Amino acid sequence: MKQLFTSLALLGFLCFSLPIEAAPVYGPIIYCPITENHYQRVDFPGESTWESEWTASKNHAEQMSYVGVFGHMATITSQEENWWIVDNLGGALTLDHWLGGYREAAGGWQWITGEPWVYTNWFPGEPNSETDNAPYALQFDDAETASPVPGYWNDISPSTFEDGFIVEYETKPVPEPSTILLIASGLIGFAGFRRKFRNL
Repeated sequence: MKQLFTSLALLGFLCFSLPIEAAPVYGPIIYCPITENHYQRVDFPGESTWESEWTASKNHAEQMSYVGVFGHMATITSQEENWWIVDNLGGALTLDHWLGGYREAAGGWQWITGEPWVYTNWFPGEPNSETDNAPYALQFDDAETASPVPGYWNDISPSTFEDGFIVEYETKPVPEPSTILLIASGLIGFAGFRRKFRNL
């Protein structure tokens, strides 16, 4: 009996002393008319855990889906897209959230989707890891300034625990082959009509 009491007491101690990891909080999925894709902010409440590292967040985003389309961490290729995300996904709440950009050790920056790295919005003085022979990842951050300004980028170790990540679902409609053929046939027919009309 005494042994059973001791076991129960130990179990109770472990239950109350071990940290309980809160489940991620999923924000609303919002349509962006600029890219015609959908975006979502995912937060890790309370204390950050291993799940909030860049690679774990990347894997998490790629397991999420919307209308049958799997997501990925957001890749930002224009100023309009950058500020749309900030304005519509919570403003300052996007700070310390991972994005889909990364740099291999001693390599150049790239997007996880393979899109061209043509647009940047680094916080002044960033990236500051160009001389490090180590991998780095991209996040929305203000580089720990006294007055946070959302929307700027920062480079940081991918093993850092962060507050969440931004997901992008590439839901932009893709014309079906039959639709493309119909459009092409229409253009060819229109060109022939104009040529015939001119010869009259």
